[in-house]
Amino acid sequence: MKPAGRTLDHGQFSSVVALGRNVALGFGGSISSALLGFVLTLVVARGLGASGAGTFFVALAVFGILGSVMTFGADVGAVRTISSYQALGRNDELGAVVWAAVLPVAAVSAVVGVAFFGVSPQLAELVADGREREELEAALRFLAVFLPLTGVSSVLLAATRGFGTMVPYVATEQIAKPLVRPLAVAGAIVLGGGAAAAVFAWAAPIAVSALVGGLWVLVLLRRAGRGTARPRRLPTRALTAEFWRFSAVRGLASVFQTLTNSLDVVLVAALASPADAGIYAAVTRLLRVGGLAQRALILALGPRISALLAVGDRDGAQLLYRVSTTWLVAISFPAYLLLAAASPTVVQIFGDDFGPGAVPLTILSLAMLVNMGTGPVTTILLMAGKATWNLGNTAGSLVINVALNLLLIPPFGLTGAAIAWSAAILFENLVPAFQIARSLRLHPLSAGLLFFAAAAIVCFGGGGLVAQLLLDGSPSAFAAVATIGAAVYGGVVWRWRGPFALDALWEAVRLPRRASARPASVG
Repeated sequence: MKPAGRTLDHGQFSSVVALGRNVALGFGGSISSALLGFVLTLVVARGLGASGAGTFFVALAVFGILGSVMTFGADVGAVRTISSYQALGRNDELGAVVWAAVLPVAAVSAVVGVAFFGVSPQLAELVADGREREELEAALRFLAVFLPLTGVSSVLLAATRGFGTMVPYVATEQIAKPLVRPLAVAGAIVLGGGAAAAVFAWAAPIAVSALVGGLWVLVLLRRAGRGTARPRRLPTRALTAEFWRFSAVRGLASVFQTLTNSLDVVLVAALASPADAGIYAAVTRLLRVGGLAQRALILALGPRISALLAVGDRDGAQLLYRVSTTWLVAISFPAYLLLAAASPTVVQIFGDDFGPGAVPLTILSLAMLVNMGTGPVTTILLMAGKATWNLGNTAGSLVINVALNLLLIPPFGLTGAAIAWSAAILFENLVPAFQIARSLRLHPLSAGLLFFAAAAIVCFGGGGLVAQLLLDGSPSAFAAVATIGAAVYGGVVWRWRGPFALDALWEAVRLPRRASARPASVG
């Protein structure tokens, strides 16, 4: 039985192809980044052990939180403002937007970097002692030096996406830096350095990415300014106020979101042990495998949704939301279902010490199905200008996560941390999905989404349970199940590619320079 679908006209098909082209580029970059990030995790886990890995990942978690504070929403603000200004023909103000985003971030992050360097001993003492405390203190001080550069780099590379291109971001953030980092960290470990030396090696490429981001923005500004009035170089007070009214609210929300995603590692270290934190950080990084498509989709969809909503094209926004979420479900569900079923086998790749991470991996993998099934809800909410709503959502998610971590980690350890984060994931996705449906009249549901979700559950969820419960649960059993499931699922996807809008995605990959007039269908 073929799921019902409807044919896209030429304009809709071209729009989906354009989105698919950027998603394909971002997906390729995400695969590269995830694989290299996995290599980095292996290098750290194998080279430093559970305790050293805990110090390494705790330092990176603190740095991630502060890095989010430093950009304070200017990265998302740059994407939204630049893309909407281009849609409205305000190209002469794009240079001013870049300055309005970069200058405050550079100034504030320099001050915070100095303060962070000074309080590093106190921060390290909160979560570690003895030799681990000394290593963590040194690692935090290394990161403090790079803190101003990471904020500027993030804003500049986000601005390039606002111009409608994924190339600078993918080349820098998803290929170059992830490629250099495992090599640099491995070199530091081989030369006898501990966790602190490994952290310094990890942070060093940030300086290069800031320089590359600045050069790309200059090139894109020149291209956008052709045929228009001379670009304004410095921001006016009105433009700066407009930019930061949105970005500052988003900045606070991004701090809450980063805390939700990163603070559990710190809390596990403080309430359990640094070794437990190393296990938890390592296994939760496996969740990025299933999130490859989501990351690519968010990067590509944001500027297009912003432009469509800026000119009032709700139908166009609805189309891209439904199609992109169907793609997301079809691509990511198999990975998360396999991770959930095969978690006891999967965690062994890190070493025998990482066995306690199996149950948390299963819990979080199942929660991520909801994250994928609701689509890029936070991105759409932000591109619609609902930064205040997003702030409330992320604050609620943070409260849930911290409260449940404090309540559940002491008695249940890593499993308690996984339950806490899962509850936060559900809240942070279901609430904005409801808000988008009520305020913008946009929803992700389609025949294609439901069809491919069911197919993935049967092929991979059912197969994984068979391998775990009826077979011996060995790597060979899961490899066989994954191979058979992939073959059946691949056939299903290709046979009913209409609801999946696969024709448009294939066209985007096959013809990178022009869009075909061939129609596709979407459920």
